[in-house]
Amino acid sequence: MPAPSNMREGGRLFVDQLLLHSVDTVFAVPGESYLPALDGLYAVKERIRLITCRMEAGAANMA
Repeated sequence: MPAPSNMREGGRLFVDQLLLHSVDTVFAVPGESYLPALDGLYAVKERIRLITCRMEAGAANMA
């Protein structure tokens, strides 16, 4: 059964909370485990900057 058009998916809910808290930059190591979150971030790429990192330690140091 398709979801109603007014329902948001989990990745978009996550991104909406980031926006609510005035987050403007996200540091991430892309992976399949959170593709919906990456899709949500892509939808708001004008408002939240995604910095892609190769290792978690590098992302933590940059943040």
